[in-house]
Amino acid sequence: MKPIALFFGLALVALFGCATAPDVSMLSPSDIQSSCSVTRDDFAKITFVHTIDVTIPLPENVFGNYTFRLLATKKDGGAADYCLVLHSWRTFEMSWAFWQSAADADGKEFTMVQENTRVDSIGVNEVYSVDLPREYLDGIRAAGINLRLYGKNSTADVGLQGNFVDGFLKRCDEVFGASVKAIGKAQPAALGGIENKQQAAEAALAAAELAERKARAEKPAAQEEAERSQKAADLEKLRNTPLFEGTVSIVTSEFKSFEFGFGFWAESAIGGAKLRIFLNGKQPGVLFGGDKADATINIDSRLKGSEQYSSGGHDFRIEWDKPSRLSWSPKIVVWRLN
Repeated sequence: MKPIALFFGLALVALFGCATAPDVSMLSPSDIQSSCSVTRDDFAKITFVHTIDVTIPLPENVFGNYTFRLLATKKDGGAADYCLVLHSWRTFEMSWAFWQSAADADGKEFTMVQENTRVDSIGVNEVYSVDLPREYLDGIRAAGINLRLYGKNSTADVGLQGNFVDGFLKRCDEVFGASVKAIGKAQPAALGGIENKQQAAEAALAAAELAERKARAEKPAAQEEAERSQKAADLEKLRNTPLFEGTVSIVTSEFKSFEFGFGFWAESAIGGAKLRIFLNGKQPGVLFGGDKADATINIDSRLKGSEQYSSGGHDFRIEWDKPSRLSWSPKIVVWRLN
């Protein structure tokens, strides 16, 4: 695993495992200043300052979680670079946002650079950055400004409040004018130092973030699009992996249940072999009576076919192939479509 992927993977765990992020509108610039994290990579000679993560309100009908932070990086002897880092997590049915650009309320436009993407067990993660020049941040540190982030499949509105920007820049000025020692060596936070090994590890991973961001910015647009298309194809393949594939006996079959409350049961009944379909977590009664099923398919009348159902907010397709009416073991395949 690349260090940057590990960094944002850990960030996701922290996001859903901790309390709700504070309302930054209630914090003073000095509160923001003291809450900023500072790390240092003494091999790459880079110092990092970043704010706490701030939750972004989700657009209507979007399921997931969006957050952002401000990040500054400075290599010894060079000028500091500043950016906004967006981390979006969306459920599989929402799919990728494919972030592309940003614009502020005054009409100034910015390019968004893809930093990292990852598929987890229940959704997709995307990390993008927006370069914000220091002069721009100085200009909004009093009154703040609103940004809108644009993607192929989503938008997000970010409120850069003046107190948040001001506190962040004060911490940057404090740190980049101070002497910060090597990773892993503790020193006072007032000097922009590293207070524990966890922060030290964060610094090493953040160095990879900077390198990745610069590399992404230099990639041709065609290569970026090819990578996005490949990721979309990989996700489509993941969605269409069968949940179940095999033969079942209509005499001894047991009820089979799957994620999001979808299930089926095969039985021999009056009028022919039946497939009983159960949705949204419903299950057969004690005597496995077919009257509790949401749908019934007579697979002696239709020896081969497929049907699609919705359960738990997701679409499923069940296919069957019964060699003949005398056969006891039809082949069944269940797919989750989204």
